[in-house]
Amino acid sequence: TEIIDGVEVTVYTINSADQLAGFGKLVDEGNTFAGDIIRLDADIDLAGSNFTDVGGAYWSGSLRAWSVRFAGTFDGNGHAFKNWTVNANDKGLFSSIAPSGVIKNVKFINVSVGGNTGVVATEVNAGARVENVLVEGKIIRSGSAANPVSLLVAKNAGTVENCVVICAGMVDPATARAGMLVGRFAAGGSVNGLNNSLAINLSGKTIYAQGTENV
Repeated sequence: TEIIDGVEVTVYTINSADQLAGFGKLVDEGNTFAGDIIRLDADIDLAGSNFTDVGGAYWSGSLRAWSVRFAGTFDGNGHAFKNWTVNANDKGLFSSIAPSGVIKNVKFINVSVGGNTGVVATEVNAGARVENVLVEGKIIRSGSAANPVSLLVAKNAGTVENCVVICAGMVDPATARAGMLVGRFAAGGSVNGLNNSLAINLSGKTIYAQGTENV
């Protein structure tokens, strides 16, 4: 535990792909980590890793929702995930982030994303925050009209702040359902939830910062 702003907080550290997968398994087993801090203490190369997401086991296709969502704070501590490909629906580092969840201070370098998913999260709920995140990578497969793919967040109802996304490559924009910062705004979300963030398109193809509304 650590004392942060006068409050005793449980802090867990992650230093390897195996530890990241173990953390994901704990969330998959129902631990939301509400009130806790997960801190990244090293850059992690995910090339060849079997890691897919945190919390994806609780997706219900019939309910179209997650029954368990990460509710703590994930602090990247300035470190990076590198060489990661996530090419499946409803994945990303986090499948779904609860209203109390915070993802901050983390980088994703040389990543590839495809399907109805985002690199940081598929779903960010109202009240949740994604802050100080850098993503550099490619969109390799389109999402759907209802769930566009994104290099940051696929479906956002929370706050995205001080984030930078660099799109280095893009599938055919004539058929792609994609957004660089946000794929689409979920119920209760709006462009007002995008603050001081930048999308840089180096792909040579047309892609918008926010997919559905073409912001």
